[in-house]
Order: sequence, then C-alpha cells, then structure tokens
Amino acid sequence: MALPARAPGWGITRSDIFNELEEMRKNMEEVFGSRSWGRRFPALHLMEQEPWTPSVDMFEQGNELVIRVDLPGIDPKDVRVTMENDVLTIEGERKHEKEIKEENFYRREATFGKFLRRMGLQPGLKPEDMKASYKKGVLEVRLPRAKTSAAKQIPIET
Repeated sequence: MALPARAPGWGITRSDIFNELEEMRKNMEEVFGSRSWGRRFPALHLMEQEPWTPSVDMFEQGNELVIRVDLPGIDPKDVRVTMENDVLTIEGERKHEKEIKEENFYRREATFGKFLRRMGLQPGLKPEDMKASYKKGVLEVRLPRAKTSAAKQIPIET
C-alpha cells in the first residue's frame, strides 16, 4: 500500500512517518539492543562486532539522480554497486585495522564489518549509464533519467 505524500488533514508527510519509525527503532535498540550492554560493560562493547549502515544522501541534480554514501576509511575496491529491477544495492566491508596493544581505549565508536544498503528507486532511470566515483571517503553514484517523449494527442476514430 502506497502512502500519500501528505496524509489528508493531518499535516504529516511520508518522511515524518519514516523519521518517527527510525527514531523508534533507535530507541528500542538503546533499550534492548547490544549497545546498551556496551555502556554498562565497556569491555563487552569493545569485543562486539556490530553491524553498521553508512549514511546516504539522495537528491536530483539536473537530469540525474545523485546518491552519496559516506564510506570513510574504506578502500573502494571493497565496495560493490549494482542495480537490478529499479533497486540500487551498495555493499562492502570496512576492515578492522590491527590493534596496537600499547593503546588504552577510553571509548571506541568506529564500527567495522560488512554493510549492505538497498534502495528502491523510481522507474525511468538508465542503469546502463550509471557512473560511480569515490573521493575523500564519499561514494557518489549518478543515474541519468531516460528522456521522456512529449505528450501526443491521439485522434479517436468514429
């Protein structure tokens, strides 16, 4: 079921609903997830291999859809970008650097391991012309839109 862009009479947008759901997920993770254990027992937190999800910005620029993904510290050779059936998939791995035993961590928030982001995109894009670049820890994917033909009136035979 598709949600309307704005719920009638409520003044709530679709993005408001998803932002609230994301906030609720984070709160539940704080209460029940492994991250709350990491605060009570920091040694456990250092041993955990938590999954992580890179941040994504998606916007239109001219006749292209632009997707920027924050991937600091990741070798672009460890990232794979594919598109199939209007779903863009970005996956890869941030590898854990070898720890130096002389270091005494007071806090460690860097996460390592595999990640996967899938984004359903609107039809009308040209995946065969998709381009990806990686600069200063940011992956940028550009998808041009297919040219739309002008509206044409069709005469009705009687």
